[in-house]
Order: sequence, then structure tokens, then C-alpha cells
Amino acid sequence: MARPKDPTLLTAIEAAKHLRLHVKSLYRLAKEGKIPARKVGGQWRFHRQTLDDWLKTTGLETESADTESISTKSKSTGSTG
Repeated sequence: MARPKDPTLLTAIEAAKHLRLHVKSLYRLAKEGKIPARKVGGQWRFHRQTLDDWLKTTGLETESADTESISTKSKSTGSTG
């Protein structure tokens, strides 16, 4: 049986790619309870939609967009700091 292209339940490696994090950072966040995750048979598993919801509620998407906007403004205005 073939695996779905866009699985609902992700392994740590798949979740790290999805979130664009290093897998060690993802493990650390999971162990600290800072990211929604479950251990199944001794391995971490992550629900894709729950991760997406977590990103929205933590403000990480907005924060990175704000940082990008600030750095773009300083480059375009020639500001050095």
C-alpha cells in the first residue's frame, strides 16, 4: 500500500521539513512540551493540521514576516541601523 503524498500524521523528519526547523530543534521543543506532539512506540509523531494551528497561535508566521519587512525597509532606505 502506497503512502499518501500529504500525510496527516508526520514523523519528526517530515514535521521538521514542514516547519523548516532542524530536526534536533523539533525534538527539543517536543520534549519541552512547547510544540504539540505525541510519542507513539517511542517515536515522536506530529499532526500536520495541529502544527499549522500552533504556528498561527504562537505568532511565528507574523513575527518572521515582520522581521523580513523590517530588513527590506532598512535595505531600501539605505539605513545602517
